[in-house]
Amino acid sequence: HSFPTRRSSDLVYYNQTEEIQLSNREYELLYYLVSNPNKIIPFEEIGRKIWNVYQESDRRSIMVMASRLRKKLENYKGLDNCIETNYGKGYKFIIPH
Repeated sequence: HSFPTRRSSDLVYYNQTEEIQLSNREYELLYYLVSNPNKIIPFEEIGRKIWNVYQESDRRSIMVMASRLRKKLENYKGLDNCIETNYGKGYKFIIPH
């Protein structure tokens, strides 16, 4: 697998020869999770990394963004379960086999 790569005009995730269209924020979330594999990343850390600040009200936005990202990844072999929820804490990227 090759992991997140930026392209000039948009943000995409390359999985071998396939592209998955991602929003800027989805890309940032995926990139951050992939950069810290098998580590639980707390909501607060995700918020600070993506928005430079974190308020408890941001948790819902992060959850929605993670849900959208999962939805886009679920149709790709090996990526369907790569973002694991650690309830009440945050998310973890599981390296696909």
